[in-house]
Amino acid sequence: VEAEIFECLAWHSHFVGRHDDAARYARLGAAAADELGDPQWMALLGLAVALAEGKLGRARAARAAVARLEDLSAAVVPLRVIEDPSWLLATFLASDGDLEGALTLVRPLHHRALERGDESSLPNLLEYLALLEFRAGNWKRADELVQNASEIAVRTDQENQRLALRAWRAFLDAHLGRVESAQAAAAETIAAAAERRLPVFEDAARWALMLLDLSRDDPAAALAQFDQLLHPDRGIGEHSFFRHYGDAAEALAALGQSDAAAAAVRRWRARATALDRVVAGPGGDRCLGLVAVGTGDLERGLRLLERAVARGRAIPEPFELARSLLALGTAQRRARQKRMAATTLGQALEVFERLPAPLWAERARREVARIGGRRVADGALTETERRVVALVAAGRTNDEVARELVVSTKTVEWNLSKVYRKLGVRSRAELAARLARQI
Repeated sequence: VEAEIFECLAWHSHFVGRHDDAARYARLGAAAADELGDPQWMALLGLAVALAEGKLGRARAARAAVARLEDLSAAVVPLRVIEDPSWLLATFLASDGDLEGALTLVRPLHHRALERGDESSLPNLLEYLALLEFRAGNWKRADELVQNASEIAVRTDQENQRLALRAWRAFLDAHLGRVESAQAAAAETIAAAAERRLPVFEDAARWALMLLDLSRDDPAAALAQFDQLLHPDRGIGEHSFFRHYGDAAEALAALGQSDAAAAAVRRWRARATALDRVVAGPGGDRCLGLVAVGTGDLERGLRLLERAVARGRAIPEPFELARSLLALGTAQRRARQKRMAATTLGQALEVFERLPAPLWAERARREVARIGGRRVADGALTETERRVVALVAAGRTNDEVARELVVSTKTVEWNLSKVYRKLGVRSRAELAARLARQI
């Protein structure tokens, strides 16, 4: 009984974002299972220990727990496929950057669950498989897997898994440029997670909105989402997937908050270094490069961004590489390295289009259009920028525009500053005159 109670407490602690408590309950349950001497319970609680230690970033303890599970494998046949320790080994491989190795372990588990008709395991396995396919750049495949997993979770009444997959739907739709769908899925997840007091899913949905805002070149809105995270340290332990500190740093750099951006990168990288995680290298270099460019140190910024691209080419995550290419190409354009900028931005655009990441591709196209001193046409304004322009031209103040668009005043100011730069105007009066000439 004790083993079963502690297992339930460990899983619940994960759902509410209290991974320290999950690890403590898992260890207590494992001790109870050892005393009981039942290999089945020993395996179940061993899995709980490995998962909790992994989420906290305690890789050595997690790997030791998995090694013990492997020793038990001869005496225990998992009742559910998801209880096979292979998927935990896959998480370690993925964290080390070996996505192909992780996929090699998870795909057979998926096939085994299908053969057995183990629908209790399928949503979780499909979710993790989708994560790996996403990171590997197979976004359409990830999209199919999440859809399949969601249908099974609904059919089998797996409510927690269904909620996790709604957050995933928001995340994927944000990357695939399905703006309204991403916003709706995120809103649904946030409301349901708040009602059921499951902050881990609420934070995942807010990160999806944060990424959506970044892809639409709206760092102020992205930062507002980051500020609403209930447990922003989620992912600092084992952060190879939840990289919101890097995204927050990128937003801060775009807003000119260089000290805060650098501090966010340091926090992210310090933990990554302790875990020997290579994935924070390119992202951290990119953010620090953007900070340097924003403060006028183009030479240092270019050096950091070039390093981000070089490191990114060594990791099998095309989206992260494309983001670094976009940042480098933009910096090269500002440094008047036009030919190099065109080549770099062209590479970024090619990757974004292949994924496909249409909102990021549009950002790359706008940067390409700026090469050679050509001003971006009005049609290159984002939808948010066009709405801001229309309201400002109608005489609204920034506060009034913010209330009408349901955004922060800082977001209005940021979008207005971008409009001024794109249209070559310096004031509201010049903006109104520019629009009047077009009527």
